[in-house]
Amino acid sequence: MAPFKNLKLTLEALNQQGTYSEGDTVIGTLSFNLKSDTKVKSISVKAKGDAKVEWKEDSGNSTTHYKGHVRYFKLKQDLVAKDTGGTVLRRGPHNFTFSFQIPQWVMPSSFEGKNGKIVYMVEAKISRSWRWPSSVKTEINFFSRHFPSIRLAMHPLSGSVDKEVGIFSSGQLHMTASVNQGVCSPGDTLSASARIRNASSKSVKPKFSLHQKVVYSVKKSTKTSDKVISKMVGDTITPRSEVTVPCEVKIPVDAACTLCNCQIISLEYYLKVYLDVSFAFDPEVVFPLLVVPPNLVHAQLNEEVGLRDEERLFLQVLQLMQLQALSHSLASLTLSASRPGVSCPGQGRTEECPLPGLERQAGRTGSTLSLMLPSQAGEAAFMPVPLLRRSVAAAAGEEPDEMSRAFLSGCSIGSVSLSLSLS
Repeated sequence: MAPFKNLKLTLEALNQQGTYSEGDTVIGTLSFNLKSDTKVKSISVKAKGDAKVEWKEDSGNSTTHYKGHVRYFKLKQDLVAKDTGGTVLRRGPHNFTFSFQIPQWVMPSSFEGKNGKIVYMVEAKISRSWRWPSSVKTEINFFSRHFPSIRLAMHPLSGSVDKEVGIFSSGQLHMTASVNQGVCSPGDTLSASARIRNASSKSVKPKFSLHQKVVYSVKKSTKTSDKVISKMVGDTITPRSEVTVPCEVKIPVDAACTLCNCQIISLEYYLKVYLDVSFAFDPEVVFPLLVVPPNLVHAQLNEEVGLRDEERLFLQVLQLMQLQALSHSLASLTLSASRPGVSCPGQGRTEECPLPGLERQAGRTGSTLSLMLPSQAGEAAFMPVPLLRRSVAAAAGEEPDEMSRAFLSGCSIGSVSLSLSLS
């Protein structure tokens, strides 16, 4: 029987939410009581961050298992150094204080889903000769500070759709939908609306649905979970009528933040506004939503105040070099700008930026894609990585999806270009 009583591991809170981020110093205490003098081999504490995914798929008589793992950091600190002769701890209470700094590189926020999780953990271990070690662990609630620029997402988003109604009825449906902004935090409420002009002979119902989409990846295989978090159904809109339907969209208090910087797990939200039309495809408008930690919007905007265009652009390029959510390995990156009076760091020069740990995509060796970044009021903007990924696909010749079109609908294309060289 282990002689350690009331073995506890406690961490000092840095804020009311009890969260930690890149670069924060974690201070903790390992405490226990000894019933008698005890010889220990060593006492150590480890801190680590890991992302893991796992699922299986059945096909006929065979089952394929998929597993993926990414380690973000691992730190170790000895509280009682390992000694061949052992160290005797006296009977009574003991408290060991430790501290470590979370690395400052980009890491994703804590997350737990059905087929994967991102966990940051502190574990203390007491080793004794010829005995099973005694251990205790606690999780770190980690919120990443690194999100794509949210300036554009703070603006209202809008989109429209038309549909000809045929077969058993006639006429046209038109809907213009909008949401007050594309960025929010858990617990926030967004204001959405839909203006419907029903010039058909059919009755329709407006609907608003908030979705959470999680994609788990292992090499080229993926498993997707797309679930409806909340849904609102409006009153029936009769034929030959026009009406505006408002909707308050509540973001759950326990909603996980958008994940855009993890190689094997991505998490995004979107709001779908659509018309329920019987015996026909439902016309819809989709808005991507960026869910970020509380107060991050205000903090990020304050950081951007006073930056020159070229400084802001360079910071955004550095973000891109750090974000490892693309499905490609970036072998090189070329930055250029054609606006008069703007000189960009690295202009006309190729900067090598290897991103280890990413799978190389077969068949793309040596190819180069050019991507125009959206800009607003003459300032360079940075798209959320899930949208950036879609834009890269569009630049490769694929048709952009509704979420990309919805995001870009309110953006003017500026003169700043970014070339991605894929390998």
